[in-house]
Amino acid sequence: MAAESPTRLRRLGAAVRTGVTHNLPLKALALVMAFGLWAFVNFGERDTEEAIKVPVELRNIPARLMITSPRVDFIDVRVVGPRTLLGRIDYGRLAIPLDFSGARSGPAIFTVNVDRLDLPRGVRVVRVTPAQITVTLERVRRKTVPVQLRLDGEPPPDFRIVASTLTPDVVELSGPDSQIARIEAVATDPLLLDASSQAPIRQELPIEPLGEYVTARPGSVRAEVEIEEVRVERELPEVPVD
Repeated sequence: MAAESPTRLRRLGAAVRTGVTHNLPLKALALVMAFGLWAFVNFGERDTEEAIKVPVELRNIPARLMITSPRVDFIDVRVVGPRTLLGRIDYGRLAIPLDFSGARSGPAIFTVNVDRLDLPRGVRVVRVTPAQITVTLERVRRKTVPVQLRLDGEPPPDFRIVASTLTPDVVELSGPDSQIARIEAVATDPLLLDASSQAPIRQELPIEPLGEYVTARPGSVRAEVEIEEVRVERELPEVPVD
């Protein structure tokens, strides 16, 4: 029995070596795949932080009011979640609505609510910038004012402007009440005159810019300027006439 023990041990060792070395490439591949799966589960699914820009949607602005403060078009939102879930975010469906139903003239303060953002389950919001948005609203006013023709330059010597007309000669302004109240007339973009201006001019001229929030209708007028040569009369005394 004692003599058989070393033999059994040698056989057992040989069997173990054969088991380990048999199909060694396949076993190595399986080990690599197992390690890759372990790394994916433990590292690939680890929470990652990402910054996204979410557009702001303005809804139900009363027709009698308009926004006169700088607009906030996007909100910076930082989210945290597994990388695979962050890759499923549908950015085209993300929006933060601001509802102006019942709003009045003056400042309106909105707290940015991200609870309804269409994010995959498992993705959470950790920071929102800005957290509040202040929007200034003002009553819309319309007003009709005359249009004045602006001239830049002069006709050549011995020529003069004898008449000028604008069609139409009035426009309707629309904009914030505080700005419209200060405007009594508007002007056209300059009509250029130079040495070649020796004949009547017919030209469409835009209304000069009135600011970001004020618009004019129509936005341009037709200018007609009559130019003619100056006639000079002189007396020549003691000149015989046949």
